[in-house]
Amino acid sequence: MHGSLTGGTAIRWSSENPNVGSGSQKIIASKPHSLVRTEMDFGKQGTAEAEFRLRPQNGGTQVTWQFRTSMGSGPVARWMGLLVKRMVGDSCQQGLEKLKKVAESTEQESNNQN
Repeated sequence: MHGSLTGGTAIRWSSENPNVGSGSQKIIASKPHSLVRTEMDFGKQGTAEAEFRLRPQNGGTQVTWQFRTSMGSGPVARWMGLLVKRMVGDSCQQGLEKLKKVAESTEQESNNQN
């Protein structure tokens, strides 16, 4: 990982696992307590942008995770887009659930120390 927290921080990965592959993700924009936007490069599989929006809600924080990429307009590309949407959607949901667990356990630990 390299860069600054305000933008430019990047991480790279590489795996022999075909489900993981290799690529990089870089923060391209952020606003404290409200937004983190990243750019992802999956090599031959293309590029994408992801965005995390945070909004106060009912004494907590609502996190919205968006993923944008272009798969092209041909029939095969459109079909692949449906597969990617399902895979990325499942991954996003799992990630949000993990984030919720970490945030709630950190909050509980903080409350226990007070």
